[in-house]
Amino acid sequence: MLQIGLPAALQMLAMALAEIVLLSLVNRHGSTATAAYGAATQVLSWVQFPAMSLGIAATIFRAHTVGAGRRERLPAIVATGLRVNAMVTPLFVVAAHLLAPLALCVFLEPGPVLELSVTIVRTLAWSVLLLGWSNVVVGAMRASGAAARQARDAFPPMGIHAIRDRESDHLLLGASRNVHASLNRARFELLMGKHADRVLQAAWNHGGADGLRFDVLELLKERENAEVDYEDELKALEEFYRELHGLTP
Repeated sequence: MLQIGLPAALQMLAMALAEIVLLSLVNRHGSTATAAYGAATQVLSWVQFPAMSLGIAATIFRAHTVGAGRRERLPAIVATGLRVNAMVTPLFVVAAHLLAPLALCVFLEPGPVLELSVTIVRTLAWSVLLLGWSNVVVGAMRASGAAARQARDAFPPMGIHAIRDRESDHLLLGASRNVHASLNRARFELLMGKHADRVLQAAWNHGGADGLRFDVLELLKERENAEVDYEDELKALEEFYRELHGLTP
């Protein structure tokens, strides 16, 4: 609990102290600046919604991807988040520029305070675009760290995996202490043209990933007995599947 709660508390404390310091700097410029700043922050909080939402979405999607063992999708998730931010957030920024006088009239009477508040909104609004990009990257990094810790503490996906050529029905079986990592390594070797199985490599070269089928046939279950030899279970399970498919050791 302390590993999560203490850093989160320190983060909130740092944010609160930063806000206090910022307000003290604003207050030095008098009551007009303080009132204008307070109203401007109300409007800017609405402009920040898409940037904050993108950060949350990046965290969720990246955590699901890491948890599913599909790390090859991570760059696409980040790239999509950055592109969506570049397309959506400017619309809110432009709206803030155009509608700032009307929106701020809800909080302020016409006069110098309103004019200063409009200037603040129009000056700071474009920084929300940078905030959106930052939230996407930081959210992705946060999700990767949390999912990585969870994956580290979880029981590894030990079992039997298979790669099959859809056209010739050629089959390659393997036992691994991490089947997802083994299949990902096989995909990389095929992509680089370095896979040891010539039939599978030829099928990949001819039709790409669509010509092959990557399967996890069976996973070992975690035992309560800490002295269980999973290596022997893997060997026995591999022999069973080889006999089942008529493959030689």
